[in-house]
Amino acid sequence: MRKYAWIGGTGFVLGLLVAGLILIQPENQSRQSSQPIISGYNSVSSSPLYASPLPEAALSFDFARIVEKVGPAVVKIVCERVEKVRGFEEWPFDEFWDRFFGIPRRQPREFRSTVQGSGFFVSSDGYIVTNNHLVEDANKITVYTSQGDEITAKPVGLDSKTDLALIKVEGKNYPYVEMGDSSQIKVGEWVLAIGNPWGLEHTVTAGIVSAKGRQLGVAEPVYQDFIQTDAAINRGNSGGPLVNLKGEVIGITSNIFSPTGAYAGIGFAIPSNLVKKVIAQLKEKGRVVRGYLGIVPKAVDEEYRQAFKLKSKEGALVESVEPDSPADKAGLKQYDVIIEINGQKVKDEMDLRFKIAEIAPGSKATIKVIAAGRRSSPAA
Repeated sequence: MRKYAWIGGTGFVLGLLVAGLILIQPENQSRQSSQPIISGYNSVSSSPLYASPLPEAALSFDFARIVEKVGPAVVKIVCERVEKVRGFEEWPFDEFWDRFFGIPRRQPREFRSTVQGSGFFVSSDGYIVTNNHLVEDANKITVYTSQGDEITAKPVGLDSKTDLALIKVEGKNYPYVEMGDSSQIKVGEWVLAIGNPWGLEHTVTAGIVSAKGRQLGVAEPVYQDFIQTDAAINRGNSGGPLVNLKGEVIGITSNIFSPTGAYAGIGFAIPSNLVKKVIAQLKEKGRVVRGYLGIVPKAVDEEYRQAFKLKSKEGALVESVEPDSPADKAGLKQYDVIIEINGQKVKDEMDLRFKIAEIAPGSKATIKVIAAGRRSSPAA
């Protein structure tokens, strides 16, 4: 009996141990299966199918760090202009009045206006970049820094063809920005705009790069290669920096597209690579010296492509040639299509403008054309 009792007791104990293992194992498996989910949320995932999660607090911290780095270099610019205007509308007897009394009936009056915008230091010794349309024709330019200083600035050089201007204030040790490489930006990349919209100083807005290489289809500025962004830009932002997540300035806010004149989600900035070239010449010479060909270029649209039997719309059409210009002396004719300059392909009309501008005056250039217009004429 003792023998059977011992065997029965031993079997009972073993049964309890086995049952315990069975009960414990699912719990451990459950913990193991849930562990990757918890780990994946709190740490960087190595899976190529999922982007690394970025908590909202970390993103806000990055924006704050960028503003702390760039913000002190951004300034508010107030420009005063004096314009002469007449006090009344035209009068039918103005000519009679002037002829017989010897003086105009309506004396011109001075009208003072104030324009506000933005800018930023590009060096510690007081050089500031802004828009030409802000400071052009200004009688007085006043700069307000983020440190509370109010300083009178003087223009160093203006360039209406790119809508850029370089001004300067006296002093040293100013905080300044780092200019980035605008050719490296990508559509969809985060950017910040810093400026003074509607006079609200040092306003920061965030958005993305919506497009690159935009042309607005307007006469001014002549050279257009805009970065499009949906970061909020309003009146007063003009001349302020557009900044990437490295804290580098990759553009200068310049224009907005809006039926109301206020933010509508479409703003434009001049790319930093163009800015760097222009301000270098403005600082050295006070103006920008560009190459001159002497033609009026035009885009090759589908109508011209079919009329001239061209394979593509690449290149720039010569709409007209100025007499005695370099183009005239080189034998360029109306309706020629320029496809290369110095071995570089010409993509379109604006690309041709930029390539010609970068050629030093007086130097020679090799231009490749398709003389399609000399064998046929475009459709009326």
